[in-house]
Amino acid sequence: SAMSVLETCPPDQEVPRFAINGSGENSGLAKWRTVVKEIGHFAAVHSGSKSVVPLPDFEGETYATFEELIDDITTRELNRYGQHVSIVKHFKERTQEVVERFKRDVMSHNHKPEDADILLSTVHAAKGMEWDNVELCDDFVELAKFEVKAVRARFDFKSFGDDINLVYVALTRAKKHLTVPSRFLDLVRGLHDLERLRALLREDEHSGEEPDAVMVCGKPRPIGEAKVIARQVLDEWQNEMR
Repeated sequence: SAMSVLETCPPDQEVPRFAINGSGENSGLAKWRTVVKEIGHFAAVHSGSKSVVPLPDFEGETYATFEELIDDITTRELNRYGQHVSIVKHFKERTQEVVERFKRDVMSHNHKPEDADILLSTVHAAKGMEWDNVELCDDFVELAKFEVKAVRARFDFKSFGDDINLVYVALTRAKKHLTVPSRFLDLVRGLHDLERLRALLREDEHSGEEPDAVMVCGKPRPIGEAKVIARQVLDEWQNEMR
């Protein structure tokens, strides 16, 4: 993210010139003013200096720990705060310091796009626009987890809906080069594994000689175990998508 770029720059070193894409209350500089203020509230809960988040979504709620706040956000699927959580988890007690530097070195300058080294944009503000080089920041929502232990498996793919559409918009803004965070690749690998499991069960419907073992999620497994995993994962996938 832009804050990670600033983190790598010593305080006395000139930082890249940032431009902020978009305008209006829900985009551009106004949007970022709101976001950094909200991140400050989250950082206060993380540090223990406050136990409440003074935002409408959290009215009446009290949190003894930052983990309780994360659990509440996850349970109620308040996905718009995924970025806030990611930033605080990454910078921890330094969050407010980094946010203040972001305000000073990025927001206060807000160079024109044609003069900037980096154009910072929300996905909403980027709709309909394209650039040669695009990097999807690592503070985007975590989309999926894929876990297999022994013969027990779980594919956790929540119905994020609009967030998946946003990912599509983000990925299609690049004309030449696209860089994505590793956890996005986890989603791609998970979907690939899901398709491999589907193929494994389709092969089971046909007669013919079976291999002794097959690769499932990066590990060779006996064919019987692999089919048990495949059926369980596909059943859970169908339940998730209902």
